[in-house]
Amino acid sequence: MKKLFIAGNWKSNKTSEEARSWMEHVNITKSDATIVVCVPFTLLPIMKSNAFTVAAQDVSPFVDGAYTGEVSARQIKEFADWVIIGHSERRKYFGETDDILAKKVEMAKNAGLKVIYCVPDEETAGRLLLRQPGRGGQGDAAGQVPAEQADRGVLLAGGTAGADRAA
Repeated sequence: MKKLFIAGNWKSNKTSEEARSWMEHVNITKSDATIVVCVPFTLLPIMKSNAFTVAAQDVSPFVDGAYTGEVSARQIKEFADWVIIGHSERRKYFGETDDILAKKVEMAKNAGLKVIYCVPDEETAGRLLLRQPGRGGQGDAAGQVPAEQADRGVLLAGGTAGADRAA
């Protein structure tokens, strides 16, 4: 039986005060499911819980250094276990390409982060495929493999997943 994975993305919402209030009022109990809350960078230090883990919403394609505004994978690992890479909004508004995303995946994996890798619905045509950078030649063209063959810890997204896609 597959282990249930639930992830919620807060986008660019909540101040630290609002996040603390949410933490006081949310009723998530520890379970066999993996529950990940994806929060803005500013909230990573305050989102500690025994019932869920935390994800950053992006990661720099660079190691530490003179990259103003970027947050390296090593810095994220201090506060989170997961990171979202390839979200449609990052592709659309920031022009992230497959090459940039591949660098982000490499940085995340080297730092020991688990990756939630997003694949746009427009490219999947209703079939869940995972584009795994560096895995070309296995599976479909351009390194795509059916989701059931994907490495564990690398997941798909593309819109809001309903219960029919949660299995």
